[in-house]
Amino acid sequence: MKELELPEFDEEFVQTLGNYDSTDAFRASVEEQLRKDHQEKYDDEYFNGLLDDIAKQTKMIYPPQMLEHEQEHVLEDIKSRLAKQNLNSKPTSSFARWTMVNSWKKRSCLLRRNGWNALCW
Repeated sequence: MKELELPEFDEEFVQTLGNYDSTDAFRASVEEQLRKDHQEKYDDEYFNGLLDDIAKQTKMIYPPQMLEHEQEHVLEDIKSRLAKQNLNSKPTSSFARWTMVNSWKKRSCLLRRNGWNALCW
């Protein structure tokens, strides 16, 4: 059985990790970096929570032209995907119609999650 030999935590070892004068300087640097990382994470979570709260309380009203444009864009995207799969954009079977409608619903629900509330039914 092999045993792992760890190097001594001394000034010589610390100097191989960066430009540190002593082990205390290395420890202080690591502690400061950990504090900064923790503060950044806390700030990000706090501000993201604030933005989420604001978004929940905000009702977006889009002009009808914008919604129509997005609906056209979604339909063109579906037609393009069907064309790439060598499928007709006008479904002939009930299964194809069901698939196309469900694709539209899934896409519109994705849009709802991104703020396009008026596109969902």
